[in-house]
Amino acid sequence: MKIRTAVCATALCWSATATAQNVSLPFVANQTRRIDVTLQASAAYDTNAARLTDQRAEELDLQPEDFRFSPSASVDIYVPVGGIGVASLSGGAAYDIYSRNSGLDGERISLDGGLASRLSICDTTLGAGISRRRSNPGDLGLTADQTDDRVSFRNFETTKTASLTLACGPQVGFRPVAQISYTDGKNTNDLRRGANYNTVLYGGGLLYAQPSIGEIALLVGQAETDFTERQDNPLTFLGIDGFKVRSFGVSFTRAVTPTFQGQIQLNYTDVIAGGIKAFDGITGRANVRVSPGGPFAVSFTGVRQAVPALNFDIDYFIETALRTDLTYALSPRLNLVGSYTYRTRDYVSTFPRALRPLTDDTQHVVGAGLQFQKTQRLFFGLGATYDTRRANDPFYDYDSARIEFSVRLLR
Repeated sequence: MKIRTAVCATALCWSATATAQNVSLPFVANQTRRIDVTLQASAAYDTNAARLTDQRAEELDLQPEDFRFSPSASVDIYVPVGGIGVASLSGGAAYDIYSRNSGLDGERISLDGGLASRLSICDTTLGAGISRRRSNPGDLGLTADQTDDRVSFRNFETTKTASLTLACGPQVGFRPVAQISYTDGKNTNDLRRGANYNTVLYGGGLLYAQPSIGEIALLVGQAETDFTERQDNPLTFLGIDGFKVRSFGVSFTRAVTPTFQGQIQLNYTDVIAGGIKAFDGITGRANVRVSPGGPFAVSFTGVRQAVPALNFDIDYFIETALRTDLTYALSPRLNLVGSYTYRTRDYVSTFPRALRPLTDDTQHVVGAGLQFQKTQRLFFGLGATYDTRRANDPFYDYDSARIEFSVRLLR
């Protein structure tokens, strides 16, 4: 947990898109109690705070270079409840304050909670989450004549989720699994409300658990997304009312040794949009951490998925994203951390923008830094990140370099 926090403080803390499009496995509760609270403050210099070309930044009256101060707090709580399960809460909240571009100020929130219980022969997991962030102006595709006193590029994306997963049967052997979840995504800006959506996912499968092997599951599901404001608001983007994502696949999870822990899920997925099959192919996700011993550890995260996006004038996009994190202990108190993220997206739209349509882009993010443990609870971090995006139209391209210093206190 400490390593992951350090990497996120010095580089782009990437995660998959919030909308779940595939069935996931239940969380099995144990009785380990944990309450970790982290307070952090960071200061960063960014050569391109708005993620825009210099010309677009000038048109929107934004300064490319800026200094940012961000106080934040995070929690990792895992508490047994009544002897039958556990309640959990993880994530955090931060507020970004810019010295030159006050229009970029805003909160960042990502919290996930759950209640896992064992009732008779069934494991039940209730989950809920919320995420909120300010959209990067470079993602919104705005031109100077669409802004009004820097209001139009101030858009906040909020995503709320709720889920229920049920798995019955013995802890070792075969277990049927069922799941249903709901996701609601909203924008605050009127020009972005056409991308507001909700998604209902339902499905299940068959899980085989064996301590010496891990968990293997066959899963099938369907996610139905509806765009809630496309027909009622004349300011919203015209497009399809919704689409369906159908998938079936196999998942393998192994977390029985500290040397290797991971989950890999591969699916065959098709997307039905406007009554026709708009996409079919392989999707999935992978999370792998390898700690061979000694000072070195590496983790890998990958995802390929079809999901809606709040900040683009599109129906959905096909995303392939890969991230690698490295940690090397230079001494008992000093860690060297590094990361690399590659992301490519193909944007699908029934009615593309007449002016400067965005059809695809590729992003590279490289980060490196140092983490120094002053005491058992006090940590200092220093890191540098380079972020670049190239799209089908240079209008959406950007380059950004960031240097960040952080102080963390574990409570």
